[in-house]
Amino acid sequence: MPGAFERFFGENENTGGFSDAGALMDTLYLALDVLLETAGELMQERDLGLRQLWRRHWELAGASDGCRREAGLLQKHIENRLGKSAWEVRLPFAAFSERMRLSGWQKLSLILGGACDRDPGYGTLFAAWSQSPGRCYATKGLVWALAVLAGGDGEAIYQEMLSEQFFFRVCFRKADAVLGEPFWEEPLVLNRRLVCCFNGRQSGLRAEEIIRYHEPAGRRPVCFWEEHCRELERLWQAGRENREQKRTGETAEKQGREGAARPEQKTDAIVLLGRKGSGRKFLVTWLSEQTSQTALFISCDCLRKAQDRTSLYDLLYLELQAEDGFLCVTDWEGDGGEGKKGQEKGDGDDPVTELLWYMKRRGECVILTAAGQIFGRVDGQQINYAQIGLEEPGSRQREAMWRYFLGQMQDGLDVPMLAGRYMLNAGEIHQAVLGAVSYRDREGRDVLRAQDVLRALRQCHAHLSAGCAWLLESTVCLNDLVVSQETEELLQALCSRVKYKALVGERWGFYDGVSYGRGICALFYGPPGTGKTMAAQALANELGLDLYRIDLSGMMSKYIGETEKNISRLFERAKGSNALLFFDEADALFSRRTQVNDSHDRNANGQVAHLLQKLEAYEGISILATNLKDHMDDAFSRRISYMIPFPFPDEGKRRALWKKMLPKGAPVEDTLALDWFAAQFELTGSEIRETLFQAAVAAAREGCGMKNVHIAEAVRRCLAKYGRVVTEEELGEMREPFFGKTTDFVDI
Repeated sequence: MPGAFERFFGENENTGGFSDAGALMDTLYLALDVLLETAGELMQERDLGLRQLWRRHWELAGASDGCRREAGLLQKHIENRLGKSAWEVRLPFAAFSERMRLSGWQKLSLILGGACDRDPGYGTLFAAWSQSPGRCYATKGLVWALAVLAGGDGEAIYQEMLSEQFFFRVCFRKADAVLGEPFWEEPLVLNRRLVCCFNGRQSGLRAEEIIRYHEPAGRRPVCFWEEHCRELERLWQAGRENREQKRTGETAEKQGREGAARPEQKTDAIVLLGRKGSGRKFLVTWLSEQTSQTALFISCDCLRKAQDRTSLYDLLYLELQAEDGFLCVTDWEGDGGEGKKGQEKGDGDDPVTELLWYMKRRGECVILTAAGQIFGRVDGQQINYAQIGLEEPGSRQREAMWRYFLGQMQDGLDVPMLAGRYMLNAGEIHQAVLGAVSYRDREGRDVLRAQDVLRALRQCHAHLSAGCAWLLESTVCLNDLVVSQETEELLQALCSRVKYKALVGERWGFYDGVSYGRGICALFYGPPGTGKTMAAQALANELGLDLYRIDLSGMMSKYIGETEKNISRLFERAKGSNALLFFDEADALFSRRTQVNDSHDRNANGQVAHLLQKLEAYEGISILATNLKDHMDDAFSRRISYMIPFPFPDEGKRRALWKKMLPKGAPVEDTLALDWFAAQFELTGSEIRETLFQAAVAAAREGCGMKNVHIAEAVRRCLAKYGRVVTEEELGEMREPFFGKTTDFVDI
């Protein structure tokens, strides 16, 4: 019967590359059979057990000449086939060994550790050699003996095995070992995750409960931020080169002595800065597709909740090697890696900082996503951060995002309008498209309509109402307004400014070099009831945007600093929503700064200054309405794009208001003298609406249609609120019907 060596080459006549992971593992275990057969023959010949084999190690050197020759042929055969394997064929064992720079005895440990999972017969053999029926597993002593038989230096391998506790801890699972068991008899049972991985079941036993995996799909990655993508790829490649140098033991000092160029500053962590939805994770998936590596995402919150952080870090490291991927920690609120005074590196309270030190010691570069700036010292004693900030996308980028997420559904939609009018980031656009598809599917349609997108956009911005902003819904349009010609022209100019903002500012280049002040702020000023709120509603409907009234009572606080926080929170929530922020009675919040006489003046001035800064940085649309323009701070004038007056209506405008505000369905008995009322009484639009409503209530109570007498009494009551008394002379021709009958009115 041919020996294991002859059987190996008899079953491996194929000298081409490996077709899959299973073919490689089959070949490796055939090679293992050769070594085991040689060891078995030696133990039988010398009447040795496994325990005696490693104790009488000098006998191995004399018996290893033939085995060394066979092992060399086996190794050369496997290496040749690996070299001929197609690059697209995934061979996890080879990739894992290459990435971790494993030596020969370490590879042998992995093969022996997984032998019993592959074939229980190996366990029977190991138990027989150990002369203990319960030891159905490989041991460190067996690895050492087989490595020496294959031609290794016994003393050097022994020293390496003593120092490689991290390798054994990460790659092998804990077995039921006897307390105080000798080093050579410690069991080696391969981690089941690696068993699945090496045998081609890449996704088997993944830690999906805490890690989200993104495997490259082999398609051309989509890039919305070319500059950022190139920078990320450059930093990542530099990090990989540093990792290779660290693992091969090549230091900068050694390179300098040899005359080679010194590498650039090592990057331990790449921080992607941006608000939620800015595309940080999308950029990481782009890198995954570009490098054909799996991206592993874990949240910072998951790291904080871990009971045993070291075990979690070991798990993450093992997953990185098994997947041949890279790690991304999301939602970090970093401390810059500074740590506390007197703390050892990596032993701080921040689990992310600990993880970074853990990975740095092993040559791994980590990607982090954060919302705020990270400030850390960059020197030899600290973690070196490279930061990439994702700014808000421009109109061209937004248009590309809309087209990407809409795909074939963009037919019939005005994509440039969506990109120019709604200042959304990648995440918000994606959510809007998903919401629009949901509305379409709910109605059983195949075609996506613009109305679906608008409904989804409104739903995306519903979070604004959770604070001190309230949605104002109205169907009024600009044609419904009765205002002066100057006011009408300014409102039309404001609409045009909003509609063509992206075209003129971004595509024509007027925003080039301008980092702030891109928003639009308008001041509506005039007496109460002249139509300022109604104009804001009409403007929102004309532009297809939502109007949010800011509740000033929710903004102001008696506690120092709370008002500023509320202001910051409001503008942060409104960022990207492109909603109209309507500050009614704005003089209460935007009042003129005063001379500082006490702490109250100082705090009030600080609040106004903070509001000025936020208003200027806000890129959306703000409308301020006030009855007291002169009370507004002078600094607002520079920041206001349009100052639109709403003067008291003249007789012609009042006549139009009386006729417009009387509903067509209202019952009328007399020929109402609306023109006479318009000429006789100076009322604003809201007062005219209130007057007509009260007159209608009085008519309904009497069971008749509206009459001039009802309107006259309603006018009298309206003016009485302001301390004005209607005289008989003012009533003129309405004197007789008014004083000839007493009407029972209801105050409303």
